[in-house]
Amino acid sequence: AAHPTIHPYGVFDTADGAPILISIQNEREFAQLCKIVLLDETIPEDPRFCSNVERVKHEPEFEDVMKAVFGSTPRAELCARLDEAKVAYGSVNDCGGLSDHPALRRVTVSPSQAARRPSSCSALLCSLFPSYCMCLHDVCVPH
Repeated sequence: AAHPTIHPYGVFDTADGAPILISIQNEREFAQLCKIVLLDETIPEDPRFCSNVERVKHEPEFEDVMKAVFGSTPRAELCARLDEAKVAYGSVNDCGGLSDHPALRRVTVSPSQAARRPSSCSALLCSLFPSYCMCLHDVCVPH
């Protein structure tokens, strides 16, 4: 969904179908996005894209630019460019990507431990993503 006051903002599909979420917060980030990620440092000179206000007014046109580059570039390459540009972004993961994420902490829970109340973090996860959890004896555990 589009943001009412920020552009570019949102999820963009990459060539390998692995989406990336970006939110450009200022003109420095926008210039770096154009130069390093989109490989066109002249974009900020275009009157339609020279400021955030203008980009929001001309969102469909800039959306086409973003989709053309992101849609033809694999996620790993885009992530490397975004890192180099020092632009904040997030890789949108499916369940497999979440399961393989390096920050995921795994805990083995025995049946006797499963009867205990879940941590607030796992309770929140289960409330947000019920299909991710199975509930046993009023305790949700990720599966």
